[in-house]
Amino acid sequence: MKLSKLAWNITNKCNQGCRYCFRFDDKDILDKESHFNVIKNVKNLGVKELTYSGGECLLVPHLTELLEFSQDLGIKNSLNTNGKLLNDEKLSEIKGYLKQVNLSLDTLNDNTNNKIGRFGDHRETILNRIDLLKSQNLDVGVTTVVMQCNKDDIIELGQELSKYKLKRWKLLQFTPSRFLSKLHQKEFEISDNEFNKVVEQVKHLFSNELLASIESRSRNYFNKDYGVITPDCRLIVMGQNCDHDYGDLSK
Repeated sequence: MKLSKLAWNITNKCNQGCRYCFRFDDKDILDKESHFNVIKNVKNLGVKELTYSGGECLLVPHLTELLEFSQDLGIKNSLNTNGKLLNDEKLSEIKGYLKQVNLSLDTLNDNTNNKIGRFGDHRETILNRIDLLKSQNLDVGVTTVVMQCNKDDIIELGQELSKYKLKRWKLLQFTPSRFLSKLHQKEFEISDNEFNKVVEQVKHLFSNELLASIESRSRNYFNKDYGVITPDCRLIVMGQNCDHDYGDLSK
C-alpha cells in the first residue's frame, strides 16, 4: 500500500456542533509520544502531504510541535479548521509549518448556519480569517458541504469568495457515512443529480473569477482509496464496499 496524502482526524473534540458531521467518533489518543510515532510511521509509508483535521485540530495542545516535527521530516502540512481559534497569536505560532489552511464555510446565510449547527458569527469569522491568512501570504482553501438546506445558497457564496484569491474551493456532497450525519440523513441528503447541477453551475460561473482550483467530491469519492488516520491513531482506507483497517500507527 502506498498513499502520498493522508488526512489525520487527530481529535474528535470540537468547539462547534455541525449536525452533518461525519467524523470518526473514536476515543482520542492525546499523548504526545503516540502522535510523534504516528508521524514517523506516516513518513515510513511514503506520505508526502498530511492534512490535520478533526473535530477541531487546534484544540490539540501540542499541535505546533507536531507540525514542526512533520515538516522536519519533509512532510507538507495542511490544516482544516472552523477558524474560531485561529487568532493572530495562534497563526504566528504555526504559520511557518503550514503549506495551506482550509476553512469551512457552507453558506452566507446566518439562519442556515445556525440550523446546520455553526452558531454565532461563523460567516463573519471565516471571512475575517481569510483576510488574516492572506495577509500572512498563506495559501487558503474553503471547503463547502453541499446539502438540501444550502444548495440554493452556493452561487451567492461563490460570488463572495470570488473577491478573494483562494488556492482552492472544495465542494463536498453531503455523505451520511457515520456519526451525526447518519442521524440527520433525511434532512440534509442531496441527490447525485442535484449535487452535480450545483457543481456545474459553480464551475461555469466562477472558474475564471476565483483564480483557484474548484474541486468537487461526490459521496462516491469516499468509497475508494481515501486514507484517513482516526483519533485513536488507526489508519483506515475506505474501499468500495467497506473500510479497511491497516492498524495502529501510534506504536
